[in-house]
Amino acid sequence: MVNIEGKYSTDGWILVGESNLPDAVLALKGKLNEAGVAYTDSIKILPDASLEGKHVALVTNSVANLRSEPKHSAELSTQAILGTPVKVWKKEGGWYYIQTPDKYLAWVNSGEISLMTDTELEAWKNLKKIIYTDTYGHVFSGIDAQTRTSDLVAGSILETTGEGMDFYKVRFPRWPGRFCKKRGGIPI
Repeated sequence: MVNIEGKYSTDGWILVGESNLPDAVLALKGKLNEAGVAYTDSIKILPDASLEGKHVALVTNSVANLRSEPKHSAELSTQAILGTPVKVWKKEGGWYYIQTPDKYLAWVNSGEISLMTDTELEAWKNLKKIIYTDTYGHVFSGIDAQTRTSDLVAGSILETTGEGMDFYKVRFPRWPGRFCKKRGGIPI
């Protein structure tokens, strides 16, 4: 993502904007230097330092709505499923600007992801997990299957911490143990 523009003022050119491609920014500044263009560099390189090293996340809702702007009324750009790892570029209010594995850039509400460091994400990737394969289902708070705690959709990825005859004991990226019917999950 490169979102940079040059603005001319009485003090000369000012480069403003942001990018997650530092090499592209360096190439642009190199070309400007070669051409003898004087400028002030006001480009922000992403991920934003305010994220304090937590520039990856996992989707924690069964389906997270990804928006074109950081507000609920904005156009729905796409959606991401529970357990999807995303890159986090910056924060604005209660929203994060993220990039999905299939390269979509969009805004997600902070309550729909769990921020983490690269090390934490790698640790999660190495855990034993299942992928939910039924079209739609539920996670329960206990083996008795009476209290639903979340819904699931096909493709949801959950950590598995055990299994019984007809259930998997699962953990969401930020929840303690829950249970899902074995019929709808396969180990990955």
